[in-house]
Amino acid sequence: MADTLRDMVGYLRMQCPDLPYYLAVQILRNKQRQLAANYNWSAMRGQTQLLPNDAKSAGTVSVQRGSTTVTGTGTAFASSDVGRQFMAGRTSPVYTIASYTSATVIDLDEAFGNTTNATATYQILDAFATMPADFKQFISVIDPVNAWQLRYWFQQEELNNLDPQRTNAGTPWVLADLHIKTATEQPVFELWPYTQSARVYTVRYFKIPPDMAEPDDEPLRLVRGDVLVKGALVDVCRWPGTRALPNLLFGKGLDIVYEREYNDLVEAAQVEDQNLMLTWLRAADWSQYPYAPFDAKWLQSHAY
Repeated sequence: MADTLRDMVGYLRMQCPDLPYYLAVQILRNKQRQLAANYNWSAMRGQTQLLPNDAKSAGTVSVQRGSTTVTGTGTAFASSDVGRQFMAGRTSPVYTIASYTSATVIDLDEAFGNTTNATATYQILDAFATMPADFKQFISVIDPVNAWQLRYWFQQEELNNLDPQRTNAGTPWVLADLHIKTATEQPVFELWPYTQSARVYTVRYFKIPPDMAEPDDEPLRLVRGDVLVKGALVDVCRWPGTRALPNLLFGKGLDIVYEREYNDLVEAAQVEDQNLMLTWLRAADWSQYPYAPFDAKWLQSHAY
């Protein structure tokens, strides 16, 4: 069987001629979503980089309580600063730069909340890390220079206990969950302690699979079309149809047969996927240990 959405819909409608086309598409989409939610397929592994740049602090700034505008003296603001973070003084909240006007004028994403200051010291830095739009969950975040993995299982509450004012600077070893960008639905994490110099981190992650939308779209790799169709038939057999066109497959017990066959096919596909890549393997959770962070040299010397 061809593994396109068009062919899978056609096969479903051969079994149930009165099944509406868009209902067939939705059933197949939902079945793939369920497969992706219950198991991390190797085809859904992605990789990206976090690239924080050097911090800026030249000159001084004028900030006014209740205003989003920051005016600099001796500063060198740039259009590339948009999206970076801004702090005025040592006790300022962390803001994100929303727009750039000139080398001496920028605007923040929120009104400045601290006391008005006409000659404040400041920092522009990369404190937040935005993940790709298809991000589902971390596999690993590696600092290749220091040979350790960043702790990406931190929450904001834990980070607030360690550094509520965010005054610590140095080599980051934590990625704490922050929020989801409203416009793009991308997850954002806080990189702490705040780095003052350019760095690189390798991020490996599991993706959210794309929905099948076009007729020629295919299911996930190693998930054959007949597997999805078998799972979709379970739901088709549980659809009563309409009053005018009742579903002849409904109430015949075929859903139980198809479900058993579908589960066997899914299990076989998962075993095949595990033989390709050990998607079930997870790194140990070291968060219960008091030492932070572990590097490869330490682990090897202590027989881990």
